[in-house]
Amino acid sequence: MYRFTLERDELADRLGGGLPEGSLIVIEGEYGAGKSILLQRFLYGLLKNDVSVTLVSTELTTLHFIEQMYSLDYPVEESILEHKLLFLPVYPVLGFRGRKDDMLERLLAAKKMYSFDVIAIDAFSSLLKSYLKAVGDRVDSTSKLEEALYMFKLLNARGRTIILTLEPADLQEEMASMLKAAADIYLQVRLEVVGNNVSRSLLVKRFGRAEKTVGDVVPFRVEPKVGLVVEIKSVS
Repeated sequence: MYRFTLERDELADRLGGGLPEGSLIVIEGEYGAGKSILLQRFLYGLLKNDVSVTLVSTELTTLHFIEQMYSLDYPVEESILEHKLLFLPVYPVLGFRGRKDDMLERLLAAKKMYSFDVIAIDAFSSLLKSYLKAVGDRVDSTSKLEEALYMFKLLNARGRTIILTLEPADLQEEMASMLKAAADIYLQVRLEVVGNNVSRSLLVKRFGRAEKTVGDVVPFRVEPKVGLVVEIKSVS
């Protein structure tokens, strides 16, 4: 198991104690639901338990990523300097938005990033959307995804754990179904707004090879300078 335990919250305990080595993990959620925050909590916990991590971000520059983690009291500067964390932004220069249509192929060919224990891509659906928009009808829409899944499964066989975040609006239903069917662990993040109250929940749809009991629903909130806080119960 790749441990991600932190003394400040019970997330690892609610999710079976750790992430199984060699697993494919899919985290799905609408824009703003909190899937990136959840991923950042996973990755910080992994780093604190001496697990090496690669993170590819389609939204944050390096500076913004460091600031975001610092705002949650998840400092990562030391991990970056010690080469335990490899952060790869799709937008490498502050304010510059380069091409994303070829980024999927470039990532699949980037051997260095796959030498780490856990590889996370946030959001993988955005890269697929950009790739399909660029190629149009010239190729089968699922062929590149099949190629990526084949490579991910080979990495799983070598003990690497892959974490992908998905935004449903980015993907065709067929492609979303392929990703969820291939996942060893499938999690959904939901956001509900009732009046002035905002409620976030992590729904565990599938969790293969868990070491301990896994909760079906994990309510949580996010606080500045505190990070992710697991709620005792959800608000109805």
